[in-house]
Amino acid sequence: MEAAFQQAAYQHQEIASMYPLRMLFRVMQTWIYGNDPLTFLQIGDRLVECKQRYLENPNYFNNLIREKLLNNPHRLTLILKPDQEWQSTYDQEVAAQVEQVRSQLTPEELEHIANEAEALEVESGTPNDPEAVAKLPQLQVSDLPPKPDDIPTDVEQIDGGVTLLRNHVLANGVNYLQLDFSLRGLPEDLWLYVPTYIDALRKLGAGDMDYEHIARRIASYTGGINFRTQLRTHAQDPYRPIHGFRVTLKTLDEQLQQALDLLRDLIFTVNPRDTARLRDVVNQSLAQCSSDLVYNGIYTAMLRASAGMTAEAKISQVINGLPQLELLNKVCDRFDEHGANLMAKIETIRDYVANQPITASFTGSDNGYEVVKKTISEWSQQQQQQPGENFANPFDPIYNIREGLAGPVQVAYCVQALPAPHFSHPKSPLLALGAHLLGLGYLFSEIRLKGNAYGAGCSYSGLGKVISLYSYRDPHVSRTLEVFAGLIDYIKDLDWTQTDVDRAIIATIQDDSPVLRPEMSTSLALERYLIGQTTEVREERYQRSLNATVADVKQTLLDVFTSGMERSNICVMSSRAKLEEANDQMEGNTLEISDIM
Repeated sequence: MEAAFQQAAYQHQEIASMYPLRMLFRVMQTWIYGNDPLTFLQIGDRLVECKQRYLENPNYFNNLIREKLLNNPHRLTLILKPDQEWQSTYDQEVAAQVEQVRSQLTPEELEHIANEAEALEVESGTPNDPEAVAKLPQLQVSDLPPKPDDIPTDVEQIDGGVTLLRNHVLANGVNYLQLDFSLRGLPEDLWLYVPTYIDALRKLGAGDMDYEHIARRIASYTGGINFRTQLRTHAQDPYRPIHGFRVTLKTLDEQLQQALDLLRDLIFTVNPRDTARLRDVVNQSLAQCSSDLVYNGIYTAMLRASAGMTAEAKISQVINGLPQLELLNKVCDRFDEHGANLMAKIETIRDYVANQPITASFTGSDNGYEVVKKTISEWSQQQQQQPGENFANPFDPIYNIREGLAGPVQVAYCVQALPAPHFSHPKSPLLALGAHLLGLGYLFSEIRLKGNAYGAGCSYSGLGKVISLYSYRDPHVSRTLEVFAGLIDYIKDLDWTQTDVDRAIIATIQDDSPVLRPEMSTSLALERYLIGQTTEVREERYQRSLNATVADVKQTLLDVFTSGMERSNICVMSSRAKLEEANDQMEGNTLEISDIM
């Protein structure tokens, strides 16, 4: 119960995303029923009252659960059963319905429908009347601040070689801590097992404590612990990889020391030797991975198309893409054969991470900062620090791949990835503006409006050195790839105005200066420090964006796509039938199709 009350405290204390909107929703929860609108704004007082009821009657919540849930006869049981024939049956039914409607129409009615469809396509591609648009109230570039906002941060070098950042942002009683352990020297053969190591941290025990014990400690002492990898390059050096393992924690003042002790146990003593539990975790991971690869088909296709471009993209594909599905299938099918090796890999990565230099970022109370400072210093002095060398294996790009991934997907996810200038290149801010304009202009019009895809866009990663054209939940394949191929001709003839570019500047400027909530500040300050995105670098990039012209953006796009189209990779994820149909339409430029499930 203490853990439950603590989790409720996070929900009302934490200044998270959409905080003002959440406050308005709290007002509405009671106000629309004629009750006091301040009830849930004063949720702290309500929690105190609720806890007092529990202390007076320890069965208070048991009785509520019994009355409102267990003994409540108003319920619905829904059973979902998979049907491998559903898609083909559904397609046949739709085709039959269409044919039935068509057979009842006269030639004149069919011609009328075709004319309406043609008129709609023309209207979809026609820009809004400039005079009408000019009547709308709009921000101007002159309304933007002259410089990007900074996070007020102190950087301190503490005992043990730890760099600790202190961010002076209101945290409302919640403490936020993020740690970064360098992975720059992690042996190449271990990258494949990093996701399983992360699963071990999230779902296994530590030392002589089983997972149930660890899970109770997480719920009792934290508002959440998370782990992820970070793969990018230095902001000022395209050839300097910055590969890290990020640990995030949030906790209240009174729980901070216990939360840090828990974090220490996980990082230094995570224990993968519970065979039965590890088998369950791997099976869960396989189910999640299979679902994610399909549900997030656009991400799967992007990973695959980008993998040949850079070393970072190659590693990202290994830890987030199809190689994970292959590994998990192999281990699940023959766990008795592969389980021991998996345990050894997890332990090797654990020992590597635990002995890497620590860079930390903290946002919270003064007392919390002193506790964090003392504790992390003690950790580092117990480490046998082994700074790794930079990723030294030579990387040879692979270009001009055309790949189709066949899976249980009703629609298509199309991606064309191209090499792009690094973040440090003078034209990088212009390319970011151009990508935004292409996504909301040409690609949106041709693929979303005319092609009926759910969405389309252009994604540019300066630190990843890749730019991608994409569509998602797309009924077309060959048509969309033709739209991608026609991009250079569009850029040559585009008629953007300075107003269009100014709107892109206003829209993209927030990428560098988002609303600074405490958790975001903790993460962003650490990221900027690690990749060398200094105030001077940010201000220079900011000014390049503010000074962008139509001619600058257009020429940058032409340069990047003219050279990039000759070194691009294409990946489409869809059903085998749709991919084969696309190959029939594309003749010489076919996709090499492989089944992923």
